[in-house]
Amino acid sequence: MSSENINTAAVIPGRPNIINVRFSAAEKAAIVEAANKQHLHISTFIRQAAMKTAERIGVETVQLS
Repeated sequence: MSSENINTAAVIPGRPNIINVRFSAAEKAAIVEAANKQHLHISTFIRQAAMKTAERIGVETVQLS
């Protein structure tokens, strides 16, 4: 996926960056169920899953100041 396919909001100092993602109804239901089973908020579940995948493929986390 190219970077132009990623929709990100403006960076607001002191607030997290936002990435908008669309899911089918079935995908959302599966994500909600999995997040609930782990007692996590949906955004936390998605963020953790994305970071695990990024780390698995060798992407390093960048610390921004």
